[in-house]
Amino acid sequence: MSNCFVDMSHPMYGYNTQDKDNKIIVAINEEIRPCVRWKANKQVQIPTGTLVQYVRKDVPEDQLNCTPLKCFNTGTLYVKSAEKAIKVKYQVRSDADDYALGFNMVYVNVPKAGKYQLKVTVADFPDLPQENAYVYTYDFETHAPGYVLRTIDLADTKAMTQVGEGWKPSDHGVVISYEVTYKGEDEFDGQIGLSSPMIVNDRSELRKFSNVLLSCLTSFTHNISVPTTDARCFGRQYDKSQIEITKEITATTTSCNDYWLNPLQSMSKKMTSGIPVTDSFVVEKVEVDGKVYGSLVIPDLYYEDCNTIIVSSDRCDCTYLSSMPISAGINLEDDEFIALTQTHHGLDRGTVLVNPMYIGEKLLVTYNGERDVELIVANDKRLRNTHFRVTQMVENTRGIKEYYVFNNVLITENSREFGTDGEITLSLTFTVSRDENGNFYEIRRNVEDVA
Repeated sequence: MSNCFVDMSHPMYGYNTQDKDNKIIVAINEEIRPCVRWKANKQVQIPTGTLVQYVRKDVPEDQLNCTPLKCFNTGTLYVKSAEKAIKVKYQVRSDADDYALGFNMVYVNVPKAGKYQLKVTVADFPDLPQENAYVYTYDFETHAPGYVLRTIDLADTKAMTQVGEGWKPSDHGVVISYEVTYKGEDEFDGQIGLSSPMIVNDRSELRKFSNVLLSCLTSFTHNISVPTTDARCFGRQYDKSQIEITKEITATTTSCNDYWLNPLQSMSKKMTSGIPVTDSFVVEKVEVDGKVYGSLVIPDLYYEDCNTIIVSSDRCDCTYLSSMPISAGINLEDDEFIALTQTHHGLDRGTVLVNPMYIGEKLLVTYNGERDVELIVANDKRLRNTHFRVTQMVENTRGIKEYYVFNNVLITENSREFGTDGEITLSLTFTVSRDENGNFYEIRRNVEDVA
């Protein structure tokens, strides 16, 4: 047997230079934790139906969070219907001023598919009969028996009807009743369950999930370190407690919601803030408290920011005016001004007083003007409950696309160095942890792309 003319080779593969326009997807999953929760067995009345039992082990799967939380929901209160309906009333101590425009959630367990109606009545804590209340009505349909998560928008005037003088939120709490009615034409004498009622402060608390795209990639690496133990009696072994996986990504372009990639940043519900504005004003004569001043009025001055006004004169001596925290009635030097931001001065808010020598002249003013903005704030509120998932595609020389999926990572470094020379890149460093299945990452190969 001869092997002189063997022209075969063992199949091998590698990775060519990757396309810089490939996209890396970073999914943000932040836990939603309501401000008020109570167990379904804490009812004060059951006006419609008959109590069956509270089953502690019947806990609905968490439908609020992307990665369901264990031990977040609680048991289920079952009530036998009367004339196809049940009604359960709760009295909950809390500060209703905090969530008057928020969302109320409750899991409804229905015994059969069909059409149902949910009525939620909300009143102040002392008003147990709910004589002054808001009633929220929702129709829904389910195609299978089991748990259905229903959400009540407390600010939705279209779903709301008023009883008496309506609900007046207070810091005592609320009385909430849930009425579930089967709307089908057939007979219905089963039991309906209620579980895990809760209240979320406002809409911003629900905006916890997003996906950010990274492209125009400069580099993307992941580093795996598996240290070994010190050699003793049986030689070295892997030390699984010291496994460390980090991932580094550098990209030039991102989707517009990239603020999510900074674990300190989040979108604030406050949508009015100050933006630097520059304009010129002609100084007019005004008399205040017996003193003559020059004055200009900044009509859109944002008052919540302290010390934002910059005033300069177009004179040869390059004069910048300093803000004086004093009341009117005091003489001003040529490089001083008083900003009146309170209504009790008797002048328009935003009035700026200067030395009368500037009357008739133009002064250049830079200030924070009040604008509707997307306000992003940086604090540590997200650190405890935020995790990321990174999905990255690479293609090997066999033409097979591989998707690296890191299900549980933390962003430990977010760096963007601004400059005037060249493009600005975003550099991210991730620390990889085990996911709920105990895996550090997955590689999903799309074998359908290859014949």
